[in-house]
Amino acid sequence: MAQRVVVTLSDDIDGGTAAETVTFALDGKTYEIDLNPANAKKLRKALAPYMAAGRKQTNASKHGRTPASYHHTSLAPDP
Repeated sequence: MAQRVVVTLSDDIDGGTAAETVTFALDGKTYEIDLNPANAKKLRKALAPYMAAGRKQTNASKHGRTPASYHHTSLAPDP
């Protein structure tokens, strides 16, 4: 017999059915929240002025390094 698993997301704000998982970051921590379209719109609207005034972070600056500062590490034993 075949089985089908259905995953239903619940809105983390109002408990209803969520339509998407929204990812955002603050103070170096990344968060995910499941939201319905109305709550996702409210979150984006609330964050919009801060996003407009802020700078988009690149992957290199997330780790505090420039790509040129990465060092190769060998898994081979020392000679």
